[in-house]
Amino acid sequence: MLEGLWKNRNDFVWHNKKEDAAKLGWLAFHKWQDWFMAHNIRELQLDNREVVTWNSPPFGSFTCNMDAAFNKRVRTTNRGWCIRNDHGNFVAAGTAWDGSTFSVIEAEALALKEAIQSVIMLHNAPTIFESDSQQVVQALSSNTPGSSEFISIINSIKSLLLDFPNFEVKFIKRQANMVAHTLAKAANSWS
Repeated sequence: MLEGLWKNRNDFVWHNKKEDAAKLGWLAFHKWQDWFMAHNIRELQLDNREVVTWNSPPFGSFTCNMDAAFNKRVRTTNRGWCIRNDHGNFVAAGTAWDGSTFSVIEAEALALKEAIQSVIMLHNAPTIFESDSQQVVQALSSNTPGSSEFISIINSIKSLLLDFPNFEVKFIKRQANMVAHTLAKAANSWS
């Protein structure tokens, strides 16, 4: 709540904009819910003794994690990606957001496509792209016909992957994708 009040104060001082108290309370409640959910997930992981973590790629290759998120308050679709080397060291990261909303599956596919394009611009080294969207990963290995926006994005990703045979896409659990998830959630917080 204090963070929301402080941000509201700064927005009023610097931009002459302010939110009403009910909205600040609503935002604080949702942040508390996010914290509570994350805390409970962590406890469940510890209780089950199955802690899922990010793993380094094979020697000489890179891993690129990506994710999509939505900001309902400003109605944007966000994406984030992070590249790490075989030692687990940070190489590069990026975020993007669109002023329109996509379906969850379209947003996840767009995040993958943008991550692949970013890696192509950086290097042509073997790279494993890890997504927590099982539907997107499965769609890449199927020949589903159609003309939807999702199928169009999947087809453009397939085309990119054909040009770069040293790229691989695989599914991982959300817990091992938290860096990309955090980047995607924060994408439109930065200019």
